[in-house]
Amino acid sequence: MVMYPLPGGDWTASEIESLVSLCVKSLDSVDQITRHSLAQLVGLVLSSSQAPAIISPQEPKKNKKEEEEDDPVSLAPPTGETKPILTPNEMMHQLSMHFNKPQTTHKTRVGIFDFYAALFTTLGPTFVETNYGTIVQHLMSEVVNTPRNSATRYEVLFVRHLVGVLLRDLIGVRMLGEQSQIAAIQELSKVYLKRWPALMPGSIAPTTQVLTIVLREVAGLLQQLGNAPPPVQVREQVWSLNTLLPDCIIGCPCRAAGYTSCPSKPYCAYPHRVGLAHLLFFCTIAPSQDCNQRR
Repeated sequence: MVMYPLPGGDWTASEIESLVSLCVKSLDSVDQITRHSLAQLVGLVLSSSQAPAIISPQEPKKNKKEEEEDDPVSLAPPTGETKPILTPNEMMHQLSMHFNKPQTTHKTRVGIFDFYAALFTTLGPTFVETNYGTIVQHLMSEVVNTPRNSATRYEVLFVRHLVGVLLRDLIGVRMLGEQSQIAAIQELSKVYLKRWPALMPGSIAPTTQVLTIVLREVAGLLQQLGNAPPPVQVREQVWSLNTLLPDCIIGCPCRAAGYTSCPSKPYCAYPHRVGLAHLLFFCTIAPSQDCNQRR
């Protein structure tokens, strides 16, 4: 299948929504090759919604007499505001609203994340780096923190795997440069890690599901940076994470989830012995793993 660029002005929001809905309905009965082709099509169509298009303002209706008096030659061509057809949030919502429907099957939900991957691949690294915070916020609020995706342990692990693959294998490894990886660590720390636990009145801490995904992604980004000389901002960010460690270990998210066997149990009594690597490891492994097996 050959895909040609689509100018943004040739689409409307309703046409894009109709085409995406049609492709999503087809996911449950297609093979892998067809699913890949559908993902490319949806990625191309949704990415075209970010191209600047002229949105013509709505003109007031005229009666028949006024239309006859207007001179067609003297009328100037209509001008309007130039902006994308859909905002980045509206564009990604075209996929998440189908993912969260109760009647959506397991196979269809996997295919929808193929659509996500094709969409970000089509948009390219520049778009992803610029809108990294928006992408993460969308995934956490409209995918991870929804009632269906947190109802059972199976749903939690299923969504955690899909979001983790998208953030780590596609965006983190293939799209983010070194400076963007540093900015991503700062973004995740500021928006999520520093808000847990909630200490100020009225503040809301991230849920256990969100915190687990964010910790895993920060661990992966730090591992990617490796021995590369980070700027002062990253050292300050890691320092701020280390100041958060004792509280994180005392109120481990695994305990908050109600697990009696906490993976970080050997270190809970000794918060001063725990470093950043310990937090990122012990709070992101499977809670069912017995701590006695790691001694």
